[in-house]
Amino acid sequence: MKTSLRKRAVSVLATTAVLAGTAMTMGASSASAAPSADFSAQPMQSDGSRSIYVKRNGKVVGAGKWIANGDILRAEDEESDGYYITAVLSTGRDVNTKGRPAPSKVDDAGNLPEDKTYTMFVCIGNDSTGLHCSGNYSVRS
Repeated sequence: MKTSLRKRAVSVLATTAVLAGTAMTMGASSASAAPSADFSAQPMQSDGSRSIYVKRNGKVVGAGKWIANGDILRAEDEESDGYYITAVLSTGRDVNTKGRPAPSKVDDAGNLPEDKTYTMFVCIGNDSTGLHCSGNYSVRS
């Protein structure tokens, strides 16, 4: 009886391993790499504004901007390359150029408390490649 129970346990474990392997294989898909890009952040201006430029192959293809006068977060797309630009503020505010023909600019304005420091970052990508994002940069309202 002990041998039969042991064989049954081994069989159950083996079946579980095979099913888990099959599920992992079926769920796996070829990963698409996010577009390669370089980011160039301008120094924060005295009013707290800042621009982060997105470059591909050495050419500026878009930007994310914080415009302190008006508390405006902006995404700009300069190229009809199939990618969109997203700008994100640490408050949770985000804006993107998805679905808009280039060149395009999209703003999201909203009053924030004055003289507060926030962070922002910018991304480039699309639904099939995912996003490639800059680091965080400080801005001020």
